[in-house]
Amino acid sequence: MANKKLCAHYPGTVGAAQWAELSCESHVTGRYVRVSKFNPIRQALLQICELEVYGERARGSAVQFRRSPNSRISNPVLSEHSVATSMRCLRLCYAESLCYGANFKQSTGSSNCQLVSNDLTNPIEEDGTGWDAYVVDSAGSRNGPKCLG
Repeated sequence: MANKKLCAHYPGTVGAAQWAELSCESHVTGRYVRVSKFNPIRQALLQICELEVYGERARGSAVQFRRSPNSRISNPVLSEHSVATSMRCLRLCYAESLCYGANFKQSTGSSNCQLVSNDLTNPIEEDGTGWDAYVVDSAGSRNGPKCLG
């Protein structure tokens, strides 16, 4: 438990018979989920009617990326690297906890790799300039949980 990572934060209150969906801002590997509340008023209790957690079983140290050819993710760039292959670029993204995806452009010699963060809008734009966008694939079907009060 020494390497705790905040997956998501919800700054408000979810009303009765309503639900909120939170998604991790970057890929997270773990075994436990902790739900906590910060409130200096002791009488304000945390009440959870129903909690559902979705994920995929980790296969070794692998993570899947979804490729969009001739496109770029226009999120803020965390870092830029000169690498030989798209696989090396994606390994760098996997190692960076804030990496949401990568823009990769193949060129002779060493290629360009941009690691990008998650900015909640995450637009992927076709640009036709030889870049390929790779996004951490965390897609999954979710049915809205119901909390009856």
